[in-house]
Amino acid sequence: MFAFKRAVLGAAMAVMMAGAASADIAPAPELEPTPTPTEAPVDPAVAKAAALALKETDIGIGDPNAPVKWIEYASAGCPHCADLSLNILPQLKAAYFDTGKVYYVLRDFPLDNVAASATVIARCLPRDKFYPFMDKLFASQPSWHGPDATDPKAVLLGFAAEQGLDEAGVDACFKRQELLDQVIGGLTEAEKSLGVNSTPTSFIGDETVVGVITPDAFKEILDKAIAAKEGGMTPVPDATPAQSTPAPTP
Repeated sequence: MFAFKRAVLGAAMAVMMAGAASADIAPAPELEPTPTPTEAPVDPAVAKAAALALKETDIGIGDPNAPVKWIEYASAGCPHCADLSLNILPQLKAAYFDTGKVYYVLRDFPLDNVAASATVIARCLPRDKFYPFMDKLFASQPSWHGPDATDPKAVLLGFAAEQGLDEAGVDACFKRQELLDQVIGGLTEAEKSLGVNSTPTSFIGDETVVGVITPDAFKEILDKAIAAKEGGMTPVPDATPAQSTPAPTP
């Protein structure tokens, strides 16, 4: 299990507030709750179902009552996540999301401090600005994330300002404890209950897709999930090997 928990999100806050130039901040010791003797074991299937159930904090595309749910865990700084959001999803939106067949939800699984900072800002914005902001982050990754990003704080503040959130507003976002708890809680749940350890990781019906596959391969999985809900069976051929970004090694 990699050490990216509440203490490290505190380091992410330091990145934004201090204007650090890179994500190379040594992680603080991992803070995990100490199990008590009264804790009952949790059925993994029950934990998985609970983790994949829609939450009030979810922001989706399509009809939330659609028969098939697509839950993707992504990191704002992950290039494979950017590929999925910018190049793959637009090819699927009209046939699946707009028709009420599939409801797509992006959830946070930040892999480093700077990505966590971007995530907090994204979640602090009005709900209708979440996906435009994420698309901006994905499309502009080299400017704020990675070895060529010299001043990620300035870039992220600029992106936030475009959405009407000034520097004081961003500072206030990082002081919202419920927002920080949401990001850390979601990451921890995904890791423990779903086994997520790289991004993107998608859960579509009963299928798990780690990484990015072709649009046609996604269509096969979506069609199978839809058919299963309708009582039919659609076989899925072997998918093209997916591309994903692993979580940091402890």
